[in-house]
Amino acid sequence: MELKLIDGEYTPGEALALVTSLVHVKIKAIENQINTFADESDIKSKESKIKQLQAALHEIRDEIMRSNSPVVLSGLIRIIR
Repeated sequence: MELKLIDGEYTPGEALALVTSLVHVKIKAIENQINTFADESDIKSKESKIKQLQAALHEIRDEIMRSNSPVVLSGLIRIIR
């Protein structure tokens, strides 16, 4: 099963808003997992993932805002069993 979550051309502002929202949702999901874990290594691993997402978002933000040209975004969620 697949879901095309993002598929299209966006202005830089629209693209940045969309990507930022998606990353923030993922970070919030990880934070919710942290609140349910008691194991220190799991918490540290998830905190590291949050930092990686924040760094990636910063890089993407710079790339998107480097130009005024439209940005093509594509994002697919695939369920594999």
